[in-house]
Amino acid sequence: MSKEIYQLFKGELRGLIQGPQRRSFVTFNQEDYFDESRKPIEPFTQFSEHYLYESRSLEIMSGSASLILLPIEGELSIQAGETNRTISPQQILVLSPNQLIHIENCLPLETSRFYILQFRDEPLENGIHSFHLTERNELIPLLESGVFQLNLGLYDGRKEGIQLVNEKKYLFISIINGVFEVQNRLMETNDSLLATNASEIEFEALSENAIILSLAF
Repeated sequence: MSKEIYQLFKGELRGLIQGPQRRSFVTFNQEDYFDESRKPIEPFTQFSEHYLYESRSLEIMSGSASLILLPIEGELSIQAGETNRTISPQQILVLSPNQLIHIENCLPLETSRFYILQFRDEPLENGIHSFHLTERNELIPLLESGVFQLNLGLYDGRKEGIQLVNEKKYLFISIINGVFEVQNRLMETNDSLLATNASEIEFEALSENAIILSLAF
């Protein structure tokens, strides 16, 4: 049996990319940010958090990988090729590779917060996928392909959970909100953990309304 390996990515050590319209935090090497310990884990090439200021917009290229947008706070207007959509929390939007993507914050008085995930060479069904976090204290499937499974869960304080890895090699865990204990490690908002060769991951929410993201690939 292969040895289990864990790598912790602390939120405060992420790369920062900022300008007049946004603040972006990248977990893996991206644009001008490079750290030897922050190389992407193929085919998972991007995991980044973005704050888009009031009524501001941002343009990005999706490159050679499908792009997944996950809004957490606020409302976003997305234009990419013939796609023109508005998305809000409890929705994700999948966009094709090699597109110029225009992202606009629809709210005139509030900052929008969203995440971007990318997988190289993995064809995904474009469009909006809705989900509901009404079932608390369990992981809700967001998106699944032949390569990965993406889940999100909303937990009450002191509630526990287990993520089975099944036949996947990697499990990536990120704390979207609150505080968790994951595999006996204290993790706060925007901390992430990459587990290699683990059969399962145990976690416990240590705060109310805590949100955890899991990605098996």
